[in-house]
Amino acid sequence: MGIIFIFMLLDGMDFVFMLLTDVAIIIGCYVVSYYHPDYVISLDSDRSVVFDVIQSLLISAFAIGAIIKFQKSIYVNLYKQASINNDDLLEKTLQAKKAERQAQTATEAKSSFLANMSHEIRTPINTIMGMDEMILRETSEKVVEEYALDIKAASQNLLSLINDILDITKIESGKMGLVNGEYQFMSLMHDVLNNVMIRAKEKGLEVRLNIASNIPCDMFGDDVRIRQVLTNILTNAVKYTQEGYIDISATCKRNYDNTADLTFAVRDTGIGIKQEDIKRMFESFERLEENRNRNIEGAGLGMAITQNLLKMMGSNLEVHSVYGKGSTFSFTINQEIVNAENIGDFDQKLRQLTSSYEYSTSFEAPKAKFLVVDDNAMNRKVFVSLLKEAKVQIEEAAGGEECLAKIKKEHYDMIFLDHMMPGLDGLETFKLMASLEGNKCLGTPVVALTANAIAGAKERYMTLGFHGFLSKPIVPAQLEK
Repeated sequence: MGIIFIFMLLDGMDFVFMLLTDVAIIIGCYVVSYYHPDYVISLDSDRSVVFDVIQSLLISAFAIGAIIKFQKSIYVNLYKQASINNDDLLEKTLQAKKAERQAQTATEAKSSFLANMSHEIRTPINTIMGMDEMILRETSEKVVEEYALDIKAASQNLLSLINDILDITKIESGKMGLVNGEYQFMSLMHDVLNNVMIRAKEKGLEVRLNIASNIPCDMFGDDVRIRQVLTNILTNAVKYTQEGYIDISATCKRNYDNTADLTFAVRDTGIGIKQEDIKRMFESFERLEENRNRNIEGAGLGMAITQNLLKMMGSNLEVHSVYGKGSTFSFTINQEIVNAENIGDFDQKLRQLTSSYEYSTSFEAPKAKFLVVDDNAMNRKVFVSLLKEAKVQIEEAAGGEECLAKIKKEHYDMIFLDHMMPGLDGLETFKLMASLEGNKCLGTPVVALTANAIAGAKERYMTLGFHGFLSKPIVPAQLEK
């Protein structure tokens, strides 16, 4: 009975211990009865034997029955609990699937909203920046040029804020990626410092430059994202520094595998950051000490985007700060060397680049004929103006229907087609062009022209068959390229 009990109720080491104990007790009983028969009660009559057998059977039967009953009750309870758990799991699974569908719907709605918001806001910015570019190109008055440069800086700041919102959406959806290419270090730093110098000058801040002369002239990497990282750090330094200076340094360590480790550091004499707030500054839409910094503009996205971009480039933003005295932001990135020649005297070259605003078109094509399709008349005017120096013949169409009518009459060397238009939009127009009878532009490259800069937009247009993608506000150099 004891052994049956052990086999039915116990597991693991408990089972082994109790089994060995029970066997030892049984063996002990037999040893004692063998060597000490006087301790054993003898059954000296048949009646005693029968009574002993019945007693043993009844005790064993009741004990085994009780054990089985006990085991059954445990099993029933476990079964009920398992059924309850299974029902809960099923319900939670259904809830999770429902939540997933809701999240997917919300994400799609968010992406759609951001795409529309991007288009609606970037369209007037395109006009402002495009017309401002024409003022800069054509004015000969220094005062007008200064005003136009201020408009350009303000427009770029507004565009930067919109891009930050779109970038954080790309990061959250995992669609942010690096696009590597060749770039000139001097050109990169000129673009970064251009806006910062203006803003620092307005606040009466000194900008100190310590750029190593051994940095290679040309490198291979994502200069757009490097420029964005540096701009975010420098903009923050200027925003949170009321007096003193901004120190910008760049050093270079060349490696044997034809790469260079570039280390950038930005030191300011600003308000500083509390140690417990340093981690918080990398969270989206997080602004530190809002009461103290309520007059500082920004959405609180710059540092979150910066840290994510650096991680994608295999780096990390290091922050050292003394509250009330200033901060130092630094990072190191590895870049492939394309042209190993040293940049030399950085300050002298920078002065040459920033001496005055100069523009010269990269090509002239008086025999080329383009068609620009956009429902916004100002956008078409900006497009035509930006290519005026290239002497290209440009015809305009205010919508998809007018575009289809024009390509039946005339051949164009390139078509720029806006996406979001009333009536026939750009995508519908592009599909109809392929099957249009009498189309004289079947082999003509079609470039998607859109203010939609949401994650994956370029890939979507290229997948649909477009030959190129140009985002608004139009960057003149990209348009000419």
